[in-house]
Amino acid sequence: MIKETRSRGRHSLRNAWDHLERGWAIRDIDPAMAWFRGITAEEEAATGLIYGICDRKYNNADLLNPWNHTHKHSINLFFELLSDFFAESIEPVSKVGIKLGSVADPNRLKIYIPMIVNGEEKYAIPDPPLNLNVTVGGKPISFKRQLDKLTKLANLKSAKQIEKYISDKANERNKLLYASAHGYRHVESVKEVFFFHQKQKVMKMAYAYLLIEPYKEKQPFVQQAIDALLKMLGKIESAHLNDEI
Repeated sequence: MIKETRSRGRHSLRNAWDHLERGWAIRDIDPAMAWFRGITAEEEAATGLIYGICDRKYNNADLLNPWNHTHKHSINLFFELLSDFFAESIEPVSKVGIKLGSVADPNRLKIYIPMIVNGEEKYAIPDPPLNLNVTVGGKPISFKRQLDKLTKLANLKSAKQIEKYISDKANERNKLLYASAHGYRHVESVKEVFFFHQKQKVMKMAYAYLLIEPYKEKQPFVQQAIDALLKMLGKIESAHLNDEI
């Protein structure tokens, strides 16, 4: 499905899978390089998603830099905030699903949202799939409550430190490549669960890309998510977002 899209991001996403496969193949021979490829896969998937939203010309999307490691590593973290929000807000969240498109429209993903109509379970299928908005008092929310929860779990004093927190995470790859004044890093082994988690991250970004790139329309929830992510990174001041929820 990714191969059939037109954005330059398709190459980065396909390369992400290649890194995962090659890293898995050498995990017992060269664990350090296997680990490096696993991290690179996440960054390449993020690059593909950034290119996808930029090529669809979403507002302020160009403030996300596909060459900035901090920006790339922030995306999976932001997905965790969204997941936390929807887990708290939609019941039962487990029934919300993503499925392949119809026979007539095979290269697009669809979101199925369960609803009870006249006592029977039906499904709402937004078209485009992210043609929705999460608002309170007429203002899209910024997911600040989920960010505040993250800062507490990470023992950060304030949400303003989140960029440094993400930057430190992104710098792990450089620590593998380059020696410091105290020596250099040696990787004895890479656990299989590491590749499982990296595959999940790549899949999430691939899903997001396929819910966005094939659609020419600017989908409201995509714009809301971009604004909230940029606000989290301190790139914009979004007065139009509701920080109270």
